[in-house]
Amino acid sequence: MQQAVIFVRVSKKEQDYQRQVEDLRAVAQSQAVQVVAEIAEKISGARRNQEREGIQQLLELSRQGAIQKVLVSEVSRLGRSTVEVLQIERFLSPCILFQGIFRDESLLPRFARTCRCGVCGARGQNL
Repeated sequence: MQQAVIFVRVSKKEQDYQRQVEDLRAVAQSQAVQVVAEIAEKISGARRNQEREGIQQLLELSRQGAIQKVLVSEVSRLGRSTVEVLQIERFLSPCILFQGIFRDESLLPRFARTCRCGVCGARGQNL
């Protein structure tokens, strides 16, 4: 069973992220994925990764090899800056698959659909 982290973010303290968590728990259950952590942030996605405790927790789980998937409701939950989101992807283990509730599949980043690691045997294949 693959292990995953649920990552949610809202921009303002008065906003609630519970709906994101519930939706992603349902995704995990439907995919038979074990959720090993839930990371929730109440911070602007425009902040730098170094300023975001939740992103640092996510990167640490990856460094430890504790996760194979990151479940997000949409790419903007990882950040609003393309550069910052690409930095997150670069630091994550090569075979981590981003999965979530994407209304428009074209919004799913290219790195989330295709393996690039050359380790798992799926290089270049859609995941």
